[in-house]
Amino acid sequence: MRLYLRKTARSLAESCARYQLEATEVIHSGKARAQETAEAIGEACTLSIRAAAGLDPLDPVQPFARECLAMHSTIVVGHLPFLERLAALLLAGREDPPVLAFQHGGMICLERRGAPEAGTPVGAWCLLWTAFPDQVHPGG
Repeated sequence: MRLYLRKTARSLAESCARYQLEATEVIHSGKARAQETAEAIGEACTLSIRAAAGLDPLDPVQPFARECLAMHSTIVVGHLPFLERLAALLLAGREDPPVLAFQHGGMICLERRGAPEAGTPVGAWCLLWTAFPDQVHPGG
């Protein structure tokens, strides 16, 4: 299983480089799997890498969602169910139920389209694209 996960991370990293993602850094939870994935992406795309607090599977989503307001072109490597709850909050204004069914090794791209207001304390966000392991093919 571990070999499959490493291969998936490497394939995802190669796809990020091939599609020339416009990112400035990669942040991760500090857990081994997330760090390995972040390092693979960082190496493939020549990006700085750092651990960030608040990305563990059961961490509260609201504090990190507020941090997202100051981020620009940042790749976030985290865990389920945290990432599903974060995406739901940013896209739908609520953490549950999920609005996207993540897969391990999957990636989504979100873009902030509006500043925080009374009804949208984390701003208005939209989904630009998704990429999941069965969609990411080496060399394609």
